[in-house]
Amino acid sequence: MNRRLLRARDAMDRAEKATGSSKNAALAQINSMASQLDLDGSRASGVDAKRFKGAAEAMKGRAEQLK
Repeated sequence: MNRRLLRARDAMDRAEKATGSSKNAALAQINSMASQLDLDGSRASGVDAKRFKGAAEAMKGRAEQLK
């Protein structure tokens, strides 16, 4: 599995289980990864751009739900 996907999955797991500052740190990491995916999407073209941007939106949405 892609390292970036593993880091995202781990951050999501931490955010789901943590509280307080640990949860906030995990959510910040998720949002940072999503921003990087957005940037990658703006540099890509075609279906790759859609995939990057879709993944970023999904991560941002999940982070919002976990707040």
